[in-house]
Amino acid sequence: MSRLAPLFFAVMLASGCDSTAKAPSPSSDDNKLIVFTADWCASCQELKKVMASAKVAKALETYSVVVYDQTKETKEALLVAKEYGVSRLPFVVKERNGQRMAPYGGVVEASDLLNYLK
Repeated sequence: MSRLAPLFFAVMLASGCDSTAKAPSPSSDDNKLIVFTADWCASCQELKKVMASAKVAKALETYSVVVYDQTKETKEALLVAKEYGVSRLPFVVKERNGQRMAPYGGVVEASDLLNYLK
């Protein structure tokens, strides 16, 4: 499944999924990357490119990626965003072994994201 993470991310973004669509729940031993994005967000569009780059895609092979599209501010989307403390978009949260790590938000450069994924 790890090699599918970047592909899953690309498919989720391309499909225009709503905030309730997500990857199958990984076990607590997995690394999970939760990404909040929106169609109207220019930095989110840049994040898509960064995540598709070769180095970042390789780093994401060890992650299950879950994408929440905040384009439609549905009740569910707002609840999930509140649960994760989303303060801006894009907003990325890493979970390791079931433990939530500090979030990363705003403009995302490839080097910064690679450091965050370590």
